[in-house]
Amino acid sequence: MPSFTTQIANLYKSGPIIEVLISPSRLLVQMLKDKNQPIPQSVKVLAMIDTGATSTVVRSDIIE
Repeated sequence: MPSFTTQIANLYKSGPIIEVLISPSRLLVQMLKDKNQPIPQSVKVLAMIDTGATSTVVRSDIIE
C-alpha cells in the first residue's frame, strides 16, 4: 500500500490534499503494447485524503 509523510503545518495550510500520479497498470500497458495500441499517459491530479474511506474513487473523466 502506498504511503507518504507530511507536516501538520502543511495540512493546516492546504488541507488534506496531495498531488498524485495516476498511471495505467503494468498489465494494461503490456496488453496495449502486445496489440500495438497507444498507451495512455500518466496524469497528475490533486487528491483528498480521507482517513475514514474504505476504497479509492477517481472521477471517470480523469481515467478516460
